Amino acid sequence: MAERILLMTSTINPRKGEPLLKRMDPVQRLDDYKKAMMHNLTFLGKGLDKIVYVDNSEADLSELIALCSEHKNKVELISYYGLDYPIAHGRGYGEFKLLDYAMQNSKLINAAKESDQILKITGRYLMINMDKTIERLSNSELLCNFRNYPIKWADMFFVVWTKSFYQTWLKDVYLRFKMDETEVAPEVTFRAYLESLNDKIEIKKRFNPIPILDAPKGMNNQSYRNFSNQSKYFFRAIMNRMFPWLWI
Repeated sequence: MAERILLMTSTINPRKGEPLLKRMDPVQRLDDYKKAMMHNLTFLGKGLDKIVYVDNSEADLSELIALCSEHKNKVELISYYGLDYPIAHGRGYGEFKLLDYAMQNSKLINAAKESDQILKITGRYLMINMDKTIERLSNSELLCNFRNYPIKWADMFFVVWTKSFYQTWLKDVYLRFKMDETEVAPEVTFRAYLESLNDKIEIKKRFNPIPILDAPKGMNNQSYRNFSNQSKYFFRAIMNRMFPWLWI
């Protein structure tokens, strides 16, 4: 039976001048990651088999390591420096560059079977309905939430792939996400790339239920749980039930 490994991406110490990033304080960001980790640990043995946490800002992970001390064989924490690229390329470029490093260097992922699923989540985000989301995951090679309105978009905060799928189709994909060259969000580029593979790969293009997040947004420090963002979620959830083909 295929295992499921949660892969949490992390940048505790972002560089000054990161575009579209206001949540810069390393203390606040570490606190976000700690809350998310404590939440995710509760799903070990309940849908998740292992957790891999990878930080690309060469941060001190001692507080996170202490949180995971009772799960040493099931949790792996990695810190390295991966912010060695032009800042104008954007954070999507940096996150998927991190994913290449994680997929190549994580001991737990290297030991996984080719059919095992990697559940990538932006590490600060606490997914409220993680249990239902995991319970309803299919065994597709790639699961990614597509949206058509207001623009064609593929959410990148939570994506699921098999180990073999990543090695074949997603390795080095970060090179496509240079925002200073594409002039569009990486989610737009990601959607276009995945659609170009439609006749070659199996993609599950919608999550059901829609993931519910709890964390301050990096771009403006607004909580995903405030009134405005909650209203957007409920609107999308309702539309997903009534008009599932609209992909809002």
